[in-house]
Amino acid sequence: AEWPLRPGENQVAKHDFKDEKIKRIMEKILFRMREIIMTIDLDNASCLEIRKQLESDFNVNLTPYKRFIDEQIVKVFGQSTEAPSKIFDYLYLGNEWNASNLTQLKQYGVTHVLNVTMEIANFFSHEFVYKTI
Repeated sequence: AEWPLRPGENQVAKHDFKDEKIKRIMEKILFRMREIIMTIDLDNASCLEIRKQLESDFNVNLTPYKRFIDEQIVKVFGQSTEAPSKIFDYLYLGNEWNASNLTQLKQYGVTHVLNVTMEIANFFSHEFVYKTI
């Protein structure tokens, strides 16, 4: 099996990044992910759609690599998104790219994040109060 995980594991952990086999897999994922990102409509793309395309391309379930994939996508898009929509002085509506942009969140004075999807990580749980519904 080219996509190794230890028995019972469902996520690749940070310490696994030193494992040469996992590093090669992550490099493959990253290379293909960049290719996908170059060809999709970025206004309508989501981390889930990109991961599903990767799974289709590699013909493997990449759920264990979800955090890694999400973090890499955020690196590509997190700093280059449109501003969130201001609803009230204290309330903004944004997308996953806005939610992953720490600089922007701080710039807008965000203290709490309402996450209405199970697919998107609470990126900065050490910085903000999150509620996922």
